[in-house]
Amino acid sequence: MSEAQGRPEKDNEIGRFIEGRMSQLGLTQREVADIVGFKNRNMLSFIKNGDGKLPLERVAGMARALKVPASELFEMALRQHYSSDTIELMKQALTEASLSRDEAELLDLFRVHVPRGKFTADALRRIADEMEKTGKDQAVEAARKQLAEAARFGRRAVPNEEIEPEES
Repeated sequence: MSEAQGRPEKDNEIGRFIEGRMSQLGLTQREVADIVGFKNRNMLSFIKNGDGKLPLERVAGMARALKVPASELFEMALRQHYSSDTIELMKQALTEASLSRDEAELLDLFRVHVPRGKFTADALRRIADEMEKTGKDQAVEAARKQLAEAARFGRRAVPNEEIEPEES
């Protein structure tokens, strides 16, 4: 099935990656299978050949065996199981789950008022106005301070003037 139908295309990105790392590290299939916890090392062959998928619960063990960040391997494993649209929804849901209600509302406003990721003084003003209408006094004050700070550094609040992030 195709990604357009909601399923990922068969791609052996993770198999090629595993094979390459095993070669770089001089690991045998038995060594990797033992570290990962596969009872049958043929499972590793299936994954490397693209005939099987790396179970998500085995990603941490595989990352340890291959000495790579688990997050990098996890994303590859997700692509075996889900379409790119589904993965993006997961990322969004997980990100938003860690936000407070006020932060989530601010993020929603930001997405509505900041076109194509262009953070402008005008967009910030629209966000502050919207928040003021909904009674978000503290957030409005923070937005207004950001706007004043931008103006103080010579970035006047003219429509669509981009606000550069401050360097730390």
